[in-house]
Amino acid sequence: MEKKAIIVAGPNGAGKTTFAREYLKENDIPYISADAIAEQLSDGDIQKVALAAGKKFFSELDNAIESGGNFIVETTLSGLSFLRIIQRMKRASYTITIIYVYLETPEICVARIKERTRKGGHHVPDRDVIRRFHRSIANFWQKYKIEVDRWYLICNSTQQFVDVAMGQKEDHSIIEERLYASFIETVGSEYE
Repeated sequence: MEKKAIIVAGPNGAGKTTFAREYLKENDIPYISADAIAEQLSDGDIQKVALAAGKKFFSELDNAIESGGNFIVETTLSGLSFLRIIQRMKRASYTITIIYVYLETPEICVARIKERTRKGGHHVPDRDVIRRFHRSIANFWQKYKIEVDRWYLICNSTQQFVDVAMGQKEDHSIIEERLYASFIETVGSEYE
């Protein structure tokens, strides 16, 4: 039986959690999210429990990989440490898929996070959102997508998920030309 690991990734505020929850309505598998763990541990101030939530996140992820069951995990991919986790999944014979959910600009991410915070959700400082935005996109495109079995690129700028491209490693199919061109331009801006 195939072991599946699904990584829902993207910048802060892009809609990863919303996408994951929709996916989980039709797929009954464990969901691992540092933000969800922090919300469970918190009495309202997620920053106070961030370290404990991070430790529990990695513990739950380690247990999921060791158990060999299917799971879905959420991350920004704004750093490169998740590459080691993907290598571990590969050694454990997982089929790994990244579903990368993004917004067209960091300003949209900031605005969505402000709205989320206004409704009682967790806050991420603007400077962190902006700093992570381009790193996340560049890391996905330059480092992560070539390490997994399949990947999907999904834009959520219009309050609905739009399939932009999908592929395996470097090979891909473009579904939405304008959004794809804009995404590639954003990837390129990281290196200017």
